[in-house]
Amino acid sequence: MVGRALRREASSGWFEVDDLVSGDVIEITLPMPVQQHAADPRVDALRAQTCFTRGPIVFCAEQIDQGQPVDEIVVGPDAGHKAEVGFDEPVNGQDGFTAVLDIPARNRVPRITSLYPVISPPPWLQPGQGEITVRLIPYHLWANRGPGAMRVWLPTARDQLTQDQGDQS
Repeated sequence: MVGRALRREASSGWFEVDDLVSGDVIEITLPMPVQQHAADPRVDALRAQTCFTRGPIVFCAEQIDQGQPVDEIVVGPDAGHKAEVGFDEPVNGQDGFTAVLDIPARNRVPRITSLYPVISPPPWLQPGQGEITVRLIPYHLWANRGPGAMRVWLPTARDQLTQDQGDQS
């Protein structure tokens, strides 16, 4: 069995391997693409926001990993398709490595400070401004490296990427 791939069909949710010998190693590859989920529009606090998962793991943006406040991060509607999966050092003494996601985003700049600003187009959608990469970690590991803000749901700019390409839809 050493060095050869086995193709097995699941039977009632189980794979049966009966020809193992001492020292054999079994490696299982499960497809787990990054998925970007929209919030239910009936939840007012999360309207126009998305979160990211990979398999059963929910990811979050933790302040310690970002170069800007997590509340100023805006992601595009296709950020999940452009996410890069990586592995980082273990967090808080965990065994193995920690799966992380790096997603393209924008920094919501400049910060709006007037009471009723005119935003045409919104400053965070202007081409070439505020392009960043956001590091996401598994939600269950946040707050293990010191105090700081965290977000699971990130604001989504529907026209964020298409406007840069001249599409005014």
